[in-house]
Amino acid sequence: SLIKVLDTRLIKLEKEISEHVQNTPGWREKDQIITSVPGAGPNLSSHLLACLPELGRLNRHQIAALVGVAPLNLDSGKFSREPNRLGRTRSSPFRPLHGYPFCFSM
Repeated sequence: SLIKVLDTRLIKLEKEISEHVQNTPGWREKDQIITSVPGAGPNLSSHLLACLPELGRLNRHQIAALVGVAPLNLDSGKFSREPNRLGRTRSSPFRPLHGYPFCFSM
């Protein structure tokens, strides 16, 4: 069936991604740090490595702002909106990460 074919392909792709991460020294080190956090596994690690090349170069506050989980003031002179709304610099690939703010404290 189509679902079995897709499941097989997904397993193969996850294995290829894992091998690539393990064969890339910088990614391997970051992967070990990310997966050492309770609840963070290889899928989250791969997602972070692919979408956040800044990991390890920016501090946790900068990463949180980049991903969109840091509160930002939206003031402009006399104009003011609700204080401390979450700003999203990179929205689409990080929507699933909003449940994992603990990962950005590295």
